[in-house]
This record gives sequence, C-alpha cells and structure tokens, in this order.
Amino acid sequence: MESLPAAPEILGEDGQREWHSACNALLELGMLHRVDLNALLAYCIEVDTYYEAAREIRATGLLVTEPRREDPSITKANPAIQIRNTAFKNMMVIAAQFGFTPAARTRIKMETTKPEGPDAFERAMYIDPEKAEATRLKYLNY
Repeated sequence: MESLPAAPEILGEDGQREWHSACNALLELGMLHRVDLNALLAYCIEVDTYYEAAREIRATGLLVTEPRREDPSITKANPAIQIRNTAFKNMMVIAAQFGFTPAARTRIKMETTKPEGPDAFERAMYIDPEKAEATRLKYLNY
C-alpha cells in the first residue's frame, strides 16, 4: 500500500491511535499490505479493550464488592482484570506477527535494498568496463 488507510469506525480512541501509529510504521517499512488489515484491526481492537479494561480497574479498584440477596456481600477480584489480561495476551500474539515487539523484530528477515551507486569497497575495486575490455584484449593479443 502506498497511503495510510483510514481507521475503521469500530475502533475507539485508543484503537484508532494505535491504528495510525502501526500503519505509519508498517508503511515506512514497506510492510503494510491490504491482506494484513484485518489482522491489524484485530490487534487494534485488543489495544482498545486493554485500555478500556485498565481504565475500569483504575476507576473501580482491583477488588469489587458484589451485592447478594443474603448478607454478607462478596468481595472478589475485579472482572476487568481478566478482560485486560486476555486482551494483552491476544495483543502480544498479533503484535509478534507484525514485528511490534523487540523479540519479534529479531526474527524478521527483511530484504535489504542495495543503495544506489558503489559502496567504498566497490569504489576501491572499480574498473571502468571499457578499460577492462581493452586490457583483456591487450593480453589476448587482439
């Protein structure tokens, strides 16, 4: 792809921010392809879910009290913790596919493009093609 695709409307603010960030990074590396957009969307949905659950935990605390018909009420771990943890695991699995983690980047093999023009070694070894042909003919006595 040559341009940044619009963020899908399904994404919240955090997911849209990640969509733009990830798309820009992948675009710069020449690794943004239309066939990958659904996987990228899934990643951004998990990012959205992670941050939403994290905000819920911050607002309501690690423990929540659940009222019951009979006393006493039950205090238990905030259900948003499990949601956050699951979103994080899913996010990391997909992130690895795109090379978004340091460990994943060490496993990605990218073709490098040769820079235009000769490098220092090539310049030192450079032989003009016409001179090379003349030298070859000279030694062959033509």
